[in-house]
Amino acid sequence: MWEFMKAAPDYFVIALALLIAPNCFAQQTSPLVYIEGTVTRADQSPLAGAIISLPDGSTLTSNKLGHYFTVLPIGASVSIRAGSVGYTLSPSRRSYTNVSTDQLQQDFSGGTYTVSGLVYSGGANASLYFDGAGQGVTTTTGDFSAVIPEGYSGDIIPLSTALSFNPSSSPFPGNPIFRQTVFTALRLAFSAMPGQICNYARSTEVFSPATAKIYASIQVIGMPGDTLYFLWFDPAGKLRTTTSYTFPPGAPALTGPCIVTSIPIAGTDAAKTPGLWRMDFHGPSYFGSLSQGSIPFAILAQRPPYIAPTLGSMAHLASGDGWDSTIELVNTGGQAANANISFLGDEGNPLVLPLTNASPVHALPPNATLLINSSSPDALQTGYAQLTTDTGVSGFIRFRYAPRDQEAIVPLETRKASSYTLAFDNTNGIATGVAVANLLAVPANIPVLIRDNTGAQIGSASVSLPANGHAAFVLTDRFSSTVNQTGTIEFDTPPSGQITVLGLRFPPSGKFTTIPVLSSTDIAGGSMAHLAVGDGWTTTIELVNYGTTFAQANLSFFNDSGAPLSAQWNVAGNASSASVLNQTLAPHARLIAQSNALATESLQVGSAQLTTNGSVSGFIRFLYGPRNQEAIVPIEARNAGSYILPFDNTNGLVAGVAVANGVGAPVKIPVVIRDNTGARIGLGIVALAPNGHSAFVLSDQFPVAANQSGTIEFGAPADARLSVLGFRFPQSGAFSTIPVLAP
Repeated sequence: MWEFMKAAPDYFVIALALLIAPNCFAQQTSPLVYIEGTVTRADQSPLAGAIISLPDGSTLTSNKLGHYFTVLPIGASVSIRAGSVGYTLSPSRRSYTNVSTDQLQQDFSGGTYTVSGLVYSGGANASLYFDGAGQGVTTTTGDFSAVIPEGYSGDIIPLSTALSFNPSSSPFPGNPIFRQTVFTALRLAFSAMPGQICNYARSTEVFSPATAKIYASIQVIGMPGDTLYFLWFDPAGKLRTTTSYTFPPGAPALTGPCIVTSIPIAGTDAAKTPGLWRMDFHGPSYFGSLSQGSIPFAILAQRPPYIAPTLGSMAHLASGDGWDSTIELVNTGGQAANANISFLGDEGNPLVLPLTNASPVHALPPNATLLINSSSPDALQTGYAQLTTDTGVSGFIRFRYAPRDQEAIVPLETRKASSYTLAFDNTNGIATGVAVANLLAVPANIPVLIRDNTGAQIGSASVSLPANGHAAFVLTDRFSSTVNQTGTIEFDTPPSGQITVLGLRFPPSGKFTTIPVLSSTDIAGGSMAHLAVGDGWTTTIELVNYGTTFAQANLSFFNDSGAPLSAQWNVAGNASSASVLNQTLAPHARLIAQSNALATESLQVGSAQLTTNGSVSGFIRFLYGPRNQEAIVPIEARNAGSYILPFDNTNGLVAGVAVANGVGAPVKIPVVIRDNTGARIGLGIVALAPNGHSAFVLSDQFPVAANQSGTIEFGAPADARLSVLGFRFPQSGAFSTIPVLAP
């Protein structure tokens, strides 16, 4: 590390040395072994938030994919337990004696419980759908029972083509009794076999997703040329398909023919859409025969449950005329996964870019990283990216202005919120830029509300975008009420729409950064993994109340040892020296707290914690004054089971890390380092004091990361409220922060 610094420009040496506190925790010197596994329900779906307990009292949490890991000294003899409220996990423990090799696939699985009851159907078949568990049974005797994986509850819904029941549903767990109340003179039946036709008494209304076809049969009277229509609706009420039957020439039978129609299930999207469907029918009516109706049926959940691909977006990219963009994708899971990425321009048309990997579909091995670069000497092209991925794939765009080697990050947006709020500043020569994209293939008119720092509305407008369209603009060019103003701008998602928003901050120096965007779905409060005050460093904290009521915001600052960090702060023109700031924010208000430490004062580094009784969130913006270089520290409120940071220590780049403990108890954080292929190349342990903090050059603490690129994963102790931040230092010294992914 020091050899690199000797070759680096002086300002870079100063910035890196001052930002990164050396020897923040003891180096892990003894050899370690890796223990990992997955915690699942009985249906093999991942169980997040399970507590993994070790004999020394330390704990871990399974992440959203159900995965956990820990590292132990070679030769350790331990027992590991897994627990989660409402689950009986098996095995009850896993024991290791003098462990000397990595232990993989050390899995735990949840149990089941039985639900039983009675349905009185007059001797006819009756089906029971367990909404919430995606299961179902059909009874021919009236007695029914079903084995339900622990963790599922909901309503039991009795189904029949010709009967109604009282009650119409009953919660489970429980042992309900359903009684027939209404018989409809309708000869209609569902079946998985074409031979079971027009016999409601033997109808089946629940179907496995492996069913080849669902057959519906009905006996009605019709005249030659009449058509009977069948409309098949999914659980969301969307019409999936229409089938029909036209009566042939000839005299109609007074009893009517038995008409059979069907839809395919296995291997289709219907198999991936479990839930309560319905079939509507309508047609002719003669001699009192029933001509229309609506009949429910259920398609059961796959085992393990099918997880639909995730639609994400990255609101801006730039390629050409000195700009280049690098898309970094990370498979955060232990299974191979696919990512489909598409690039779209302002008018919603495909954006043809020069790419290092031009395939639209990318297969990522477990834990692997993929880089897709776009750079061109030609004219500038701008647009955005849509990403459809299997579970576990995440990432971001890093776009760079090559003449200054200045970078900024565009995070992957997966939130589906009703509104997105951006803090802006157009004073003192600062300009705010915005990029917004419409993710759906229909035009969108996006309402906009502009407010000042007090939360008072000072403007309103709209942004109209074509189908899949995109726009990027300087805020003051589009909205005159933002000229020489600071405040917030809110973008409201159109009904049934989906949008993505990005903010850009351009100070007079031109050293731009992106600005975190808050959404109506965000969790309030959280922690910010790094701040720096003194010796040329200034920290500015921006808070926004994105709610509609007054809210109290409480900021607490801690140093590396977890002791209160006291600094000079200026809040709304009032200066004070404090380790705690308590402020009340009006609805939609924006609050700025800026450190006042002189450049001659000693450097202090640490972290910040935000608590609130309302909808307050924010971020830190810290500045290295001698270079007028800024970087953003987003707030961490996810409380995830683990955090994954992509890093690059190749080609003169240096990766830095900050990690903070958000609780008043010491924690030991297991660490695993992987290369770009997903292979493990190193292990470690980070020990933090209560409310403690550590910031370090990655290759100093973990030499195996030197001259490597890949990921580092931090396992989160239970209830630790961990926050992690990455730094990227190019040789130019134009540092930036790196998004931390939470599988």
